[in-house]
Amino acid sequence: MDVWMWTFFKSIRTVRDISFDAAAKLMRVDCRERTLQSQRVELFLEDRQVAGETGAEPIETPEAGTFHYFVMMDICVPSQRVALDAPFPDHRTARAALNSQ
Repeated sequence: MDVWMWTFFKSIRTVRDISFDAAAKLMRVDCRERTLQSQRVELFLEDRQVAGETGAEPIETPEAGTFHYFVMMDICVPSQRVALDAPFPDHRTARAALNSQ
């Protein structure tokens, strides 16, 4: 299953002359094999995509207790959800929820 993982930054960051305040990573999750693989990264500034890069990274088997492990388990075993309150339908809703905290 493919899922987008979003990171929202409190301030604008700049890498290789690209300024952004959010990053999205498309992850392929294999629940049966318990692996993750990054497929694509996209950078956003004020809800507008400013860069994108496709390139699959090596398949990862997250170690128990790590952030990626909890994300994988939340996706693969939603009845035991610990890391996520709920999946958000889009990045604007996720950002609004984060900003309201």
